[in-house]
Amino acid sequence: MCSARRFTRCVSKTDRAAATRAIRLPLFSAIAACLGLLGCDALRPSNRGGAADGSLSPVLVRLRDAYSDLVDGRFVVLADFETAEQEKLLRVAAVDGGASQLEQPAVDITQSRNETGAGSVRCLLPDAAATVIFDGARSDQLSLIRDWGSYQLLLFNSRASQNATLQIDIAAGREADQHWTSRVHVGPTWQLHRVDLADVGESIDIHDVRSITLRAIESTAPLTLNLDDIVLADNARELSTAGPAAGDLGVRAAGRRTHVVSRDRFDLGFCDGLICSWTSESPDNLVVRSGLGPWPVTLAAGWHANRDAPPAYDDPRMYASFGEAAATAQKVVEATPYRVQIDGHWRFVAGAASTDDMPAFHWRYSIYSDGRVFVHLRCDSAELPWPEEFVGQAIAVRADRQFHRFTGSNSADRASPTFTLLSRPGAQRADLLWIPSNPAEAGHSLFASSSDQRCESVICGEKTAAASVQFASQLVVWPRDMEAAVDAAPLARNYQQPPKISVLTGSLARDRAGDLNGDGFNEGEGTFELVASDGILRFRHSPPAAVPDRVRFSVHNTAGAKAWVYVSGRILRETGRDADDQLLFTLPVSQSAPLDVEVNTRPERAAPQITRPPATSQPGSQPFSSQN
Repeated sequence: MCSARRFTRCVSKTDRAAATRAIRLPLFSAIAACLGLLGCDALRPSNRGGAADGSLSPVLVRLRDAYSDLVDGRFVVLADFETAEQEKLLRVAAVDGGASQLEQPAVDITQSRNETGAGSVRCLLPDAAATVIFDGARSDQLSLIRDWGSYQLLLFNSRASQNATLQIDIAAGREADQHWTSRVHVGPTWQLHRVDLADVGESIDIHDVRSITLRAIESTAPLTLNLDDIVLADNARELSTAGPAAGDLGVRAAGRRTHVVSRDRFDLGFCDGLICSWTSESPDNLVVRSGLGPWPVTLAAGWHANRDAPPAYDDPRMYASFGEAAATAQKVVEATPYRVQIDGHWRFVAGAASTDDMPAFHWRYSIYSDGRVFVHLRCDSAELPWPEEFVGQAIAVRADRQFHRFTGSNSADRASPTFTLLSRPGAQRADLLWIPSNPAEAGHSLFASSSDQRCESVICGEKTAAASVQFASQLVVWPRDMEAAVDAAPLARNYQQPPKISVLTGSLARDRAGDLNGDGFNEGEGTFELVASDGILRFRHSPPAAVPDRVRFSVHNTAGAKAWVYVSGRILRETGRDADDQLLFTLPVSQSAPLDVEVNTRPERAAPQITRPPATSQPGSQPFSSQN
């Protein structure tokens, strides 16, 4: 069928602002490593108002205006069911392959997405043994296009006679022996399902797709299922273009994912508010399908003593008391050459809709080009009881990526940092360092493998369960080749024991979200929070005695003003701005000598004279590096 040219549309891609996407997911769908339930999205009206386009047929104009994923890129319509012949693209068969007694799909003009046309296809599934198969086997004229490699999304619409859970299976290969499976929820209202083909492509060859199969799970009652507008879409677009230099940050959207890219270093993909893909030296995804985390995990007293049966971070029963499903959303909060921030949000639901007084999880990821990713996780229980006495955190990676675990243990000696290093043998291979901000809240850890050996997780904790529980941590995804604990310990120590800052003019901001202990260092974003006074800020930075590291600063009361930063008498030219136009900068690495810093903020066009020159450059100070 898709050889017909009217089902293909190509346009140039244009840059669009990142949008929050609210997706309704079954309970813990995004974290069940073997489940990975699909999200669905309500049909969003186009702001183009259905304007005519002389290059497109009316059918394609309606589709483009109805689905935002089709606005800026190529798409191919696998079936829109506006003609009777298209019903033969689908067939109903028993799980064992038989179909002699089963009613076959037929075009239905009484049910359709009215925004895009007058027809859908109706399929009757008498019981859980019946399946709907889209493979074109019944048609002499039409067939399923096999090569999906140029597209990022599979879109399809469903409407069912009752609420039900369907298993979706996409098969590929000459013998159709490669399978990607997941689940979707259907009901009496039309739902738009968005399948990320990057996820599918990790399991099957999407250049040789042979069929799409839907089957009702645990259903004994007959189910009438209507399907409409099955479309492949190329919705890839640049949100913030990376510069040409190594480490330059950029943001792009593709499929259901938002990718943060540090050129020649790493690519982090976000979906449903969490890191769902991480690539570095090769295109192989290092993250499990459910996501990297960190995840909140409920923990019973003495959980760390049972190493033979550790807690399962993706147990769907863990938050059953919070709701039956979770509505998820994510958005790009900030995208500049200095850093990228992405917010993820889960709100649990019970019944028809999510409300503001239901439990919720919130993540903020602050990503820097040097491979540091700072995470602030807040869990609000809305006064509902946690199922266990404690709450901890967990991260998860793919078991087949050859990660080896090294840890630093909490002890009475604060000089001993707490961390987990997941290192991969060999040169120039990506490693993962996870550093909780507070060693006292991460004194116990367990390493576990999933029952199918696909996932390896690290759980650490714990905090006492309360109405609001917050964590901050740092993930280091670059540089590569952190081979042992000796490589990780200095980075962990510098994060858990930040350097001393002596403020002379201005003040430390101790009440910012992400600063969990109120000391002025924002563990959740990796910055010291400072406030200028009458346009002036002066402070002295004393580098750590161990291994020196880059230190980042956010200066408030600088929005809308020009700012000049002087470090030991030398102007610092590489600075940034956050989403609120507040000044951001990173100090050059200093081996041992204190650095005197002055920030001037004025509306003048030219740089002002320093009112009180700081001390001259100290031995060991270096010019600022653009690799912030």
